[in-house]
Amino acid sequence: MSSARAGRVDGRRAGGRHSDVSDYGVFLLLLCQALAVCALGGLLARGRWRACRSFGAYLASAALGHGLLLAWPQTFWTWPFMFWTDVVQLALSAAVALEIAFKIFRPLPNGNRHMRLTLTLVLAAIALGLGLWATPVTDAFQGTLTMQQASYGITFLFVAILLVTRNYGVPVDPLHRDILVGFTLLRAVVAYAEALSAFDPAFAGGRYFVVKSAYPLLLLAWCVSAWRRDVPSRLSPLTLRRLQPWRTPA
Repeated sequence: MSSARAGRVDGRRAGGRHSDVSDYGVFLLLLCQALAVCALGGLLARGRWRACRSFGAYLASAALGHGLLLAWPQTFWTWPFMFWTDVVQLALSAAVALEIAFKIFRPLPNGNRHMRLTLTLVLAAIALGLGLWATPVTDAFQGTLTMQQASYGITFLFVAILLVTRNYGVPVDPLHRDILVGFTLLRAVVAYAEALSAFDPAFAGGRYFVVKSAYPLLLLAWCVSAWRRDVPSRLSPLTLRRLQPWRTPA
């Protein structure tokens, strides 16, 4: 799920405008924008933006997208704007995964080789899956379906990184861990809610609540992670500088 989609509560009109934003929709947009700005401020204030520059860009794009929807709904509350917002958010989330993988495994020759192989296979599987099953984007419904398919694929990047780091016992920066786990849990929770509603219409109301609540809760968790004081590492200062040079040894 992208940030822009989290604040949409009135549905989409294919190719049209939707300026009649409900009060609840405005509240969600304001909340997500405030949390994204808060998390970005924490990264800058604590100097953690160096840990993953792509993550800072992801939060900045989320805050900007929500701000445009709030300030000029008649102009930006359109399906094309929301679709391309989704595209940008998915591209940045993929960049986050690749940057974190590079920073974690770059100092480890053996682990780096296995990580590159794993990510190459995952990216190839994503490209093949989209090529075989993605629907042409001609309207809002098909655009949403394509974005969901792409988001499932990108989730496998985060899962692959978590599995390889666990397999090799690689020390992971707490911020990197929170980002990886956050993206994975968000997609898993939303997918589970969507699956339940597909099998039983009685879960439709619960799905709506879960889908609209999951992203603000994730942003809140990232706010806490961004503003949290650096946890003293068990690594020696020399090892810490080698494995995680963006951190200041405690």
